Amino acid sequence: MTKQLKDAAKGSTAENERPAACNGVDDKTVQKYVGEIMESEIGKQVDDTLNSATAQP
Repeated sequence: MTKQLKDAAKGSTAENERPAACNGVDDKTVQKYVGEIMESEIGKQVDDTLNSATAQP
C-alpha cells in the first residue's frame, strides 16, 4: 500500500483508484492505514532532513 500511495503522490495512478490490496476493506480502515503510512513516511523524511542538516563535512 505504501508503493501505491507514493505512486498516487506522483500522479501515476487514476484518481479514486484503490489498490487491489484494499478491495473488500472498509473506507475507515483504509483511511487508518493511509494515516499510519503517511505518518511513517513523513517521519522518515524529517529524520533524513535532520540527519543531512546536522552531518559533519
